[in-house]
Amino acid sequence: MKRKNLFIIYLSEFLVLAVGYVLLAVQGNNLFTMPAYALVDPPTLLLLFIFSVPVLIGSGLWKDLFRVFKSDQSSLIKLKRTLEAVKLLQRQIFYTGCVIIILSALVTLYTTAQNGYVLAPEQLFVTILPGIYVAALELLLAPLYTVTKLEILDYMGRDE
Repeated sequence: MKRKNLFIIYLSEFLVLAVGYVLLAVQGNNLFTMPAYALVDPPTLLLLFIFSVPVLIGSGLWKDLFRVFKSDQSSLIKLKRTLEAVKLLQRQIFYTGCVIIILSALVTLYTTAQNGYVLAPEQLFVTILPGIYVAALELLLAPLYTVTKLEILDYMGRDE
């Protein structure tokens, strides 16, 4: 798969998601008729960013991550560094999402028990929303991993 096709794949995934969202909203299901801003939780997105990106920068793989969008098969070392950058970002996002979900569940349970409230669906929605973010980001990163892995295999196959 070529790099220029990656953009087309991402664009088509986004369009399919948007069409699916509209079709479900027209159907009248209350979950999908909620406004789009209900799916945006800035503190969660900020935490995902804060705990994922600095680790990538600190490891020195930040520039290697962006090489995944270029067709640079000049050396096997560069390709392997790109693969490591994608794998590191995948792991960081996954573990960060797990920590955010657990902390959010603990805070929700503690405040509900402390104040004597009944657990509201809105609280559960905010608690599991990071899981949706992690899954969406993994859906975006998985093709990058595969493309980089295939480029490594192609590079190694050229030597034969």
